[in-house]
Amino acid sequence: MIKNNIRALIYHILMIFLATLILFGFKKISDVLDIKLNNIIVKLIIVALFFFAYYYFGKLMSLRINPKYDFLNGLIIAGLGLLLFMFGYLGLGSEMFNIELIASLWKMPFDIFMSPVLVCYTVLGIKYNLLLVILALLLPGIIMGFGFRKRRIKVNKIRRRRKIKSMNMNTNQ
Repeated sequence: MIKNNIRALIYHILMIFLATLILFGFKKISDVLDIKLNNIIVKLIIVALFFFAYYYFGKLMSLRINPKYDFLNGLIIAGLGLLLFMFGYLGLGSEMFNIELIASLWKMPFDIFMSPVLVCYTVLGIKYNLLLVILALLLPGIIMGFGFRKRRIKVNKIRRRRKIKSMNMNTNQ
């Protein structure tokens, strides 16, 4: 479980870089082509990109852990995010929810660490509050958990087919 949590953290860091690239890339494209983020199709594509990336990264996890821990792979992401959130909240208090993204040094570590989910909130025009912060902390692990569970089901199905096939071959001989 620890190896999968470390992998999840590495994949989340990759997602932070992806979020940064998307933000800078969209800024450049919107300046050149005068495309605004008001188009619902562009918004859905950006949000879907993050969801599918987390889902795919979940499929890359090791299957050697107990199936009851499938959705705990993102626990380290939630833990680190919670620590960074508490750091920002201690410095700013409830004012943290009224400040723009990365507008304060107290809030910046949390905003950068949770940027993939916060980009989705920003793109969809959702102003985050405490409930959405909790959701942002849990969402990467949950999405990766679904990808991981899907892969486990697929691998178990393949193993079952092979086992039945080998049993049939043994009875036919």
